[in-house]
Amino acid sequence: MSGLGAWTWEVDGWIVAIGALAGLACSIPGTWLVARREAMMADALSHAVLPGIAIAFLATGSRGPGWMLLGAMGAAAALAAMSVWLRSAGRLERGAALGVTYTTLFAIGVLLASGAARTVDIDPSCVLFGSLEVAPLDAAAVGGHLVPRAALLMCAVFAANLLIAALLWRPLLDASFDRSHARAGGVRAGLVDMSVMAMAAATCVACFEAVGSILIIAMMVTPAVTARLCCTSVRAMAVIAAVVGAVGALLGHAVATTVPGLLGGGAWGISDASTSGSIAATLGALLVAVAAARAAHRRLWR
Repeated sequence: MSGLGAWTWEVDGWIVAIGALAGLACSIPGTWLVARREAMMADALSHAVLPGIAIAFLATGSRGPGWMLLGAMGAAAALAAMSVWLRSAGRLERGAALGVTYTTLFAIGVLLASGAARTVDIDPSCVLFGSLEVAPLDAAAVGGHLVPRAALLMCAVFAANLLIAALLWRPLLDASFDRSHARAGGVRAGLVDMSVMAMAAATCVACFEAVGSILIIAMMVTPAVTARLCCTSVRAMAVIAAVVGAVGALLGHAVATTVPGLLGGGAWGISDASTSGSIAATLGALLVAVAAARAAHRRLWR
């Protein structure tokens, strides 16, 4: 995977496809979190689900998606309950309570994952950086073709998020921007809030092993923020965020496979870089470029 000329569909093509599908899956809950001014929740959830996943594995000995999702939902509920309790008991503002809670849960999760690594092939470093480069190796036969299981899982999560957002579109709008109007219309805002958290938690679980927590945060927040700079409509935000996430996956993998060689990394035996890290950095660069273009446009019109 060194240089664009050495790309192959069996490896690099699937790496880009899995990254793009992860961006599509993250774009829907990410758009709602940014629109609701709860972007910090993406960071918190991507870290806080780790102890739930570890406890589910240690209790059942299975890495099945059902048990992993159940553990993640339990961790998400614990995150919400602990942050609310700290806000009321300690009189902390929301960001501080959330920061204390998710860092504590993440630390517990790292300790549990390190303990589980003695009995199963769990690398704690993959918790942060993921294993996107080797994800195409774990494939299943679909219609006579080998398709990575990570790609199938991302497709399923994206379809589920799309369905939930379509079914709850009006309640989500009302509960996010006018809660009093939502209550007057019979919308249970608390359940709507939980649906957004459930979408984000399920997406984190699906993306966790393949892309790691760093890229989950980047893909759930950065494309949505970039889209927010381009438009004010939530529907347009979701579409633009999906496009930015997919483009970021392509450009990020290109950066990971070409830039180290161009900078002379081959002299130290470095032929490529982390794809997850490169995608996150590329998404950040795209955000900076859009913000700079928006500022230049404003100055021009003034």
